[in-house]
Amino acid sequence: MKEKNWQVYKFGGTSLADGTCLERVCALIHENSSSNLIVVVSAMAGVTDSLSKVLQTKNLEPIKPFMALYQQTIEKLIKNPAAVRSLEDSFASDIEKIQQIFDSLESGQLSHAETSIIIGFGEVWSSRLLISLLAENNSQDPLKREIHELNAYKIINVSHGDMGPIVDWSKSKLGFEKESNNTTG
Repeated sequence: MKEKNWQVYKFGGTSLADGTCLERVCALIHENSSSNLIVVVSAMAGVTDSLSKVLQTKNLEPIKPFMALYQQTIEKLIKNPAAVRSLEDSFASDIEKIQQIFDSLESGQLSHAETSIIIGFGEVWSSRLLISLLAENNSQDPLKREIHELNAYKIINVSHGDMGPIVDWSKSKLGFEKESNNTTG
């Protein structure tokens, strides 16, 4: 990440809806000729809505259809047993974390931080899956680029104001520089 010029791809939920869509995204990334490419992903189609329902009901029932789709997508796309295990284990851990948040509620109200964590899992799950798919198909990348995960929680500095989230761009720029300097390639 030595060059200063960046290209950014942003893929929305519909473009990540299933295994076929994820394969198409992977191919588009491999067609890009930039050595400094940032890929930003949304949650897979419908996942944010399902997580919102999970928040409303404070139970996992609304996310169960996605849980099955995620497992099927892993099985379709990822052939490396260690990568499959890692995806499955981290997903199970995240689901357990959601349940622990619900179990620990005393007031019945979720904090902004708890709500953000739960809603944010959709993007986390998409990024993990895409990173694993890109790593597995790296031989198809003409540039053989290294793949690095940049965690938005470590980069973007946000506070909550009366009108909603407020981004501190100076701190966010420093966060990006710090995270990108921790990688090679």
